[in-house]
Amino acid sequence: MAMNRFSNSDLLGLPNCIGLSKTGECIWLNFKACKGKECKFKRSAEESRYSRIHTFQRLASLDDRKQTYIANKYYNGRRPWNK
Repeated sequence: MAMNRFSNSDLLGLPNCIGLSKTGECIWLNFKACKGKECKFKRSAEESRYSRIHTFQRLASLDDRKQTYIANKYYNGRRPWNK
């Protein structure tokens, strides 16, 4: 049986971060083990959702030309902030 976050008691003490894999590895940064509460990049699902809402509000406030540029460069031409 493979070890995962819920079967390994050592992983239960790690923070509730959306970048934490089921095996306790960080999926965002170039190191295997989670740094725990000291990590500057840890984000809960709620913090991530708030950040996305804030980002999309900022993008929606830009002029149409800038929105088009950003949509083409980073979102394959889509504008998810206009939903």
